[in-house]
Amino acid sequence: MKRTKRIISLLLAIILCAGLFSCMPNLKNYVIGYADEKVTITDEVYEDGRLNAFLDKVNKLSLDLHESILSTNGENNNLCLAPASIYISLAVAAECSDGKTRQEILDALGLTYDELFEFTKYYYALFNKEYTYTDNYGNQFVSAHETLATSIWMDDDIRFDSSCVASLNKNFNCDVFSINFNDGTGSKVINQYIEYKMHNIVSGDVTLSRDTDFSIISLYHLKEIWNELGRNITLSLETYDFTNNDKSVVQKQLLKSTYSMGRAYNAGKYTTFYIETEHGYKVHFIVPGAKYSLEQVFTPENIMRELNRTNHSAVDEANRKVYYTRVLFPQTVIEFSGDISKNLQDDFGITCLFDENECDFSKLSYSEAWCNNFIHKSKITMDAKGIEGSSINLGLLDKNDPDYPEYEKVYLDYIVDKAFGFVVVDSAGLILYVGELNSLE
Repeated sequence: MKRTKRIISLLLAIILCAGLFSCMPNLKNYVIGYADEKVTITDEVYEDGRLNAFLDKVNKLSLDLHESILSTNGENNNLCLAPASIYISLAVAAECSDGKTRQEILDALGLTYDELFEFTKYYYALFNKEYTYTDNYGNQFVSAHETLATSIWMDDDIRFDSSCVASLNKNFNCDVFSINFNDGTGSKVINQYIEYKMHNIVSGDVTLSRDTDFSIISLYHLKEIWNELGRNITLSLETYDFTNNDKSVVQKQLLKSTYSMGRAYNAGKYTTFYIETEHGYKVHFIVPGAKYSLEQVFTPENIMRELNRTNHSAVDEANRKVYYTRVLFPQTVIEFSGDISKNLQDDFGITCLFDENECDFSKLSYSEAWCNNFIHKSKITMDAKGIEGSSINLGLLDKNDPDYPEYEKVYLDYIVDKAFGFVVVDSAGLILYVGELNSLE
């Protein structure tokens, strides 16, 4: 009797702060090809506008994914997604597949194959950064970092196409391994690999069945700090009533960011402002107005409008005033874990990848395989030390802010005291995290 094979696509977008670094597991007996070093992004790459157009399409995918998963997540449940790891897993699956399977993935991503092939390596480079700090004694420390890593693991009895492996290494920065899935070795080594890539903060919990032929694993990790020295920001002395989406109220002290130039924007149905971290990451808050729900205002259209906003009304020329705003927001942990394969099928038209009879993975191997799940796990922590996962900037004053010595300086508070939506972006405007806090305990 023929054994049914399947791909397990594990998308682990785990955002945690860095701790002790684990040792690289011994992979020499299993590696087929390691990912190439990240490419250098020069100004010339941006000149013709095609890379920016590609990044805009991936940002749109991020918001479409959020809207789809939100519809099945429950209106009072918290949600956070790390879209980069979803994109990179689908991009790798597209490179390994052919025919209708590949085309469905490309259509869902909104990309041509040429765009996918040319620009994914630049996308990877944008998500792999390290920031250092040098103290007064000349000692250098890694103060913050961002890591995106992707790998494919194949059962060791699978015959594979070496040209596809080479493309995965070079153009998709994907590690490729071959290992025995039947004796427990595969699960053990994969979990060691995850722990290494996640800086020994996360314990791998992958268990592969004997029916597994392939596993695609994408990992995303971001640690960011509020200020150069990594000092804690403070909690408010007073408590605030925080209103959850179900109208229940909890009393909480709120974290206080430093001041940023500008004023919160009132769009009528919602208000919004942002905070910026030490290294230029931003978190945008969208808080519904009194007569509106978060579901009504936290839409892709409103999110993109706020991400593109450049005028924060910092300077009142007529009255010779300059405004600064700080954000008061709850320290919290927001998590999500679920199989999003049904969302990808129903809302994005990716059906062949999940069909035992239709899936065509022949660019990598002629083994009859299909994907039976697509797991996404994500977590973001906002606390006094910094952001575990996505970078939230607590409105630090930019060193290049213009000075207005003859203007009155007005200091305002933007208080996030009810269920809110948030979007975390990097300095290039790429969406790193999108989600909402509906319930605060």
